[in-house]
Amino acid sequence: MTKAGTVSRGSSTAMERHAQTILAGVITILLSWVGVTLTDSASNIARLEERLVALGREVQMLRNQLGNQYTQRDAERDFSAIRARLNEHQNRINQLEQQN
Repeated sequence: MTKAGTVSRGSSTAMERHAQTILAGVITILLSWVGVTLTDSASNIARLEERLVALGREVQMLRNQLGNQYTQRDAERDFSAIRARLNEHQNRINQLEQQN
């Protein structure tokens, strides 16, 4: 019985070692996958940050352009000033014609 107990104990420890080796391999593969995924994520985040900075610059440039544009309100103000001057000239012409 001593031999049988030794044989079964030896095979169970060998099986445990194989199971531990397989488990260690699986854990190593998972850790490697997590490391690669984190590295890829970090580079993607860096790219996205650069895109955000570039988009921020574009938005600022567009805001500056919009601030420098001639708007409809500006055109209406200028047209009303021109109309007022035309009305003044028309009134002066009418007065001159009535005097003659």
